[in-house]
Amino acid sequence: STRIPFTVTRLREEAARVRALGLVQVQFTCETDPGLLAMIYGASGRIVFYSRYSYFRRPYRTKLGELGLITVDQAKNQHRANRVLAARGQDPRQPKSAPIRYRELFLGHYIVQCRSRGKKTIATDISRHDNWIGEALDHLAVREINKSHIHQLVVKMIDASLAPATIRTIVGQIRTVLELAVDLDLIDRNPTKGIRTPRVNNRRDKCLTADQIRAFFEAAQNDPNIIGSHKLMLAALTGARQGELTNECKWDQIDLDAGIWHLTTQKSNRPGKI
Repeated sequence: STRIPFTVTRLREEAARVRALGLVQVQFTCETDPGLLAMIYGASGRIVFYSRYSYFRRPYRTKLGELGLITVDQAKNQHRANRVLAARGQDPRQPKSAPIRYRELFLGHYIVQCRSRGKKTIATDISRHDNWIGEALDHLAVREINKSHIHQLVVKMIDASLAPATIRTIVGQIRTVLELAVDLDLIDRNPTKGIRTPRVNNRRDKCLTADQIRAFFEAAQNDPNIIGSHKLMLAALTGARQGELTNECKWDQIDLDAGIWHLTTQKSNRPGKI
């Protein structure tokens, strides 16, 4: 049934079910508040609330926001307010929100959403913002940001000899933050679209020789720091990430007979194996 009580737990359960069934999107209706909808997207697991009401006998649907940016109670209260206004003959549709600056969007919306989704690289995102993005964009209202501002930041990073992959990642973070502004109806179009970044060349021409590999393992095996040296050897043998070696490496996850290390969660928040 797509008619369910709207609670965080139930919506998360339905999101997991939608993903497990391989569905693109499913619309759910609130059992207690008629007209309150939750659209669940299977690929991303996003849960977006909509308010459906009748205004002068014509049906309307207004986007309320994504779970994580707003709470279930906030969605219910806003939906009820929309229905009351429509019943009184007032148009519930609100004009675009007052201008907010990039820093407010980043801290008040992007970081909040990342935490609600359990993103593991929040500290890295904040570091990129503090070191590069903030100085260029924090003082600007979101609707004032244009391609010129992004391009100037790209040129500055090139002049500072940042790696092309790093520059592309930083621009990608700005793109994701400003995509939130599009979703929140703060801007009509994401200004990062069409921005050119340096070409990334990850091709490696140098590899360790057999003698170098042998010397590495001999040094690691003889090192008095048992934990650190074993961690390095395991990383060399498996290619595992540092977070997986530190947080996910437990005996009950390792099948020595099959030679498989079962990871409960990877960087993508999905289980995997090595």
